[in-house]
Amino acid sequence: MLGIGTVRKILIVEDDETSAWLLESFLRSEGYEVILARDGFAAVERYQSADPDLIIMDILLPGQDGYAATEQIRAITRNEDSPPPIIFLTAIESDAELARCLDCGGDDFVVKPFNPIILKARIHSLLERLALAEEKQLALFQIASVLDKLRQSSHFQTSDLVFLERPLGRISGDVVLSTSKANGNRLVVIGDFTGHGLPAAICGSLVIPLFYEMAAADADTESIIGSINTTLYEKLPSGFFMAASVIEFNPHAKQVTFWNFAAPGCFIRRGEAWQAYPLYQLPLGAVEQLPKPLESATLAVQSNDRVYAYSDGLCDTLGVMLEKDDPTPLIQFLDQLFCCEATEGAITALPQPLLDQLTGAYDDITAVVLTIP
Repeated sequence: MLGIGTVRKILIVEDDETSAWLLESFLRSEGYEVILARDGFAAVERYQSADPDLIIMDILLPGQDGYAATEQIRAITRNEDSPPPIIFLTAIESDAELARCLDCGGDDFVVKPFNPIILKARIHSLLERLALAEEKQLALFQIASVLDKLRQSSHFQTSDLVFLERPLGRISGDVVLSTSKANGNRLVVIGDFTGHGLPAAICGSLVIPLFYEMAAADADTESIIGSINTTLYEKLPSGFFMAASVIEFNPHAKQVTFWNFAAPGCFIRRGEAWQAYPLYQLPLGAVEQLPKPLESATLAVQSNDRVYAYSDGLCDTLGVMLEKDDPTPLIQFLDQLFCCEATEGAITALPQPLLDQLTGAYDDITAVVLTIP
């Protein structure tokens, strides 16, 4: 959000020198900072380098037209909280072309030759709307910061664990829980709440303290799962629930037990071999009482085996439907994730090849790799 007294920055995309000069002179006289681009390709480059608050876009441009440039800019800003408004400046007055200005991502249009009073009013209106959006995002950021602190726990155990949390917005609606119970068993959970962002993150605050309190009291895992289910069923609004993968490692018996509640499942990686465990039960919070006993799978493991778990956001982004698709792209992604540098278990920077695979994500992405000691 801009501070008080900050000058708004406007990008003019216009190839005609006279029109560009008139626009620039008018906008500077109104107190705006002005940036110029002469063609559609330059418009995208200047947007990325200069970060303008508003764009005035001509339609007929050399290289690529204003429609194509706008579509590219909107693809870049798809996940931004407050993308810049775009006003088309055009000599074309057909209804179809004016409608296309809005369809490709424009917010408004002004017909050439521009009327200064009308252009000024439309710029002012769009920047007022942008300011309100920025104010809202600042408030959401402050709430998200509080929630993020609530989500942190001194009981979170990072040994032998690396994890990736890549939220779609400011804060993830997924949760990663990891601790050791008093009996020495390691318990790891990935939870994926309905939706993403702030509403889903608020739901996580119901689960986190309950999980760590019960684990510290050495409650058995199915009791922890049952209590989480009851809490979510009682507290969440209708239609909200948590898909979850629950993993318990018993170091004395060298066994891992899986529970899966509408999550994609888990993999065991041993050398070059892997085995999937896509058990399915209803998500937590969907029904008042879970069936007893819960469906689970227990298997013997060896040192250096790796357990992979992940949210459906990763599967969707990689285009892997485990019921019918070859999971190799998912396995390869998780193999590479295991090799990333992590700080206290958290992977904060991904190499470019992995980032490229996550382009176009439309959900929070979470993954964990637990190495058997």
